[in-house]
Amino acid sequence: MKAKDYIDKHYLEKFCIDKVASNVNLSKYHFIRLFKKHIGCTPYSYYQGLKINKLKERLCDVNISISQAFADCGLDYNGSFVKLFKEKVGMTPSQYRKMNIK
Repeated sequence: MKAKDYIDKHYLEKFCIDKVASNVNLSKYHFIRLFKKHIGCTPYSYYQGLKINKLKERLCDVNISISQAFADCGLDYNGSFVKLFKEKVGMTPSQYRKMNIK
C-alpha cells in the first residue's frame, strides 16, 4: 500500500522503479513480485492506468485543450501515450472527450 500511495502522489513524475522500490526498502525485483501479487499488475502498469484515469478526468474539462489535458498529467500529446490511451480505452482522446461531453 505504501508503494501504491507513493505512485499515486508522484504520478506527474517520470516513472522510476528504483525510486519506488527504495521508498519501500525492497530490491526492485522483490518489490515488483510483491506488488503484482497484492495489486494484480506490475507497478508500471498501475502507473499507466493511473495516468489514463487522470487524463480521462482532465479530458472532461471542456475549458482546456486536449494537449493541455495531456500536459496537466505530465504527458506529451504527440507521444506514444495517445496510442496507449486508444489501446486501453478503445478510442482516441478526442473521441473520449466528445463522448463524455454529450
